[in-house]
Amino acid sequence: MQTSPTRIATAQISCVPGDVGANLETITRVVHEAGADGAELVVLPELALSGYSVSDHLATASVRLNSPEIDHLCHLSRRTAIAIGLIEETPDHRFFNSAMFFAGGELLHLHRKVYPPTYGIFAERKLFGVGSTLSAFDTPVGRVAMLICGDAWHPSLPYLAAHDGADLLLIMAASPRNGLGDAISSPQAWQRLTSTYALTMSFYVCFANRVGSEDNLHFTGHSHLMDPTGNVLAECAHDRSGFALGELCKDQLRAQRLNLPFRRDDRLEFVLECGQRIRQNAHQRDMQAWGEVAGGTRAATPQDVAGRIHPAPPLGSPEATLSEGDRSRWAI
Repeated sequence: MQTSPTRIATAQISCVPGDVGANLETITRVVHEAGADGAELVVLPELALSGYSVSDHLATASVRLNSPEIDHLCHLSRRTAIAIGLIEETPDHRFFNSAMFFAGGELLHLHRKVYPPTYGIFAERKLFGVGSTLSAFDTPVGRVAMLICGDAWHPSLPYLAAHDGADLLLIMAASPRNGLGDAISSPQAWQRLTSTYALTMSFYVCFANRVGSEDNLHFTGHSHLMDPTGNVLAECAHDRSGFALGELCKDQLRAQRLNLPFRRDDRLEFVLECGQRIRQNAHQRDMQAWGEVAGGTRAATPQDVAGRIHPAPPLGSPEATLSEGDRSRWAI
């Protein structure tokens, strides 16, 4: 039996850095317009509520779970689901580059950026904490996972999202023209990446990127939706605010997974076992190197020191990411 497709809008907007009120007005307008065109989910970019260049606005451009802006987004989601990037402030005053998913008048899920970049033109670790978990979650439009920009350049995260049952991967970005250096254009790189993930992980990928300029950053847009064969379903223009609509079809997911059963054949336990062995071997090499240093047979290197200062936690170690008060409001 055929199922009805789900209409998804990938939206790109220009933001006013630090002006949450003005950005919320823009977001509200875009959600209403996309909803009027039949969108059941609107995906907005990374830090859409605050703008990206927020080093001088961190305290005033952040929101807490009990902020009126969150209530507004809950209300806005009663008719159209929303995925949006923002600065989250925790009750103990930690700040995260986060993505939230709203539907049916509720906050359904929160993802904190796992890999905030601090290299090249980026300095996010100076502002934001680091997320420590990733999970797919059920929504009215299907099972979804969310990544934020730099997260997507670490293939382990889309891989884990697929193994957690995601049918739709959302990537919210604030990707500037020169974010990847001069060797490749950002739009070209993102389209290669999302197409590869869609095909190899057998899910839809929705990429929502910023437009406009902040300081010396010029955001490239080209937001798009990929189908499970790695082909573009819908795409925005490169330099204008707006949205593009595409359809997620469960029948296409089923057909693709029957034809190319990558998920069925993949062996997560094999990957975990190999990962554990690699970490153990690296630890043994570190210990051997420090034995040589301590024994005076050679001098310490910067790599020795870095490994000693930042020991890797064991696989599967529990990490508390939310207070009990946070968890009581919604399930992660």
